[in-house]
Amino acid sequence: MWKLLVLVVAVVMLSACSVSDTTANREKEADRFMLAFPPKELIDDMVKGLSENVPPEQRDSFVAMFASSMDVKVIGKAMREAMIKDFTAPELKSLADFYISPISRSAMKKYGTYMSDIMPVIQQEMMAGMQKIMPREVAPGEGALK
Repeated sequence: MWKLLVLVVAVVMLSACSVSDTTANREKEADRFMLAFPPKELIDDMVKGLSENVPPEQRDSFVAMFASSMDVKVIGKAMREAMIKDFTAPELKSLADFYISPISRSAMKKYGTYMSDIMPVIQQEMMAGMQKIMPREVAPGEGALK
């Protein structure tokens, strides 16, 4: 069993490493990624997440209005350029391979809900942290540092 695991890990690593980091390969792998996870899908997911803060009876019109006000081509172009600039070809290949997988796509569709579930805790902890590091108010005549 462990031999199979080692073999699978080796194949995955070789697959990711088999792409040399050239601009042409970055472009190719960025395009593969965008086919696997199109900008429109990203926008739709973001708008759907934003709509959770809108009263239920207004959600459909909010989604339609918001989604139609965004230029998918502009966002797609910016995404592709940033990917080519910020990621290596092997990293982009790995991301594209991940998003092509049906199980990965299923998991990522749940990511927005997951973030919505944990965001209140993150915000609460950030506020608590800020309160701990912010200097307390100083009474007149009292020094800030003691």
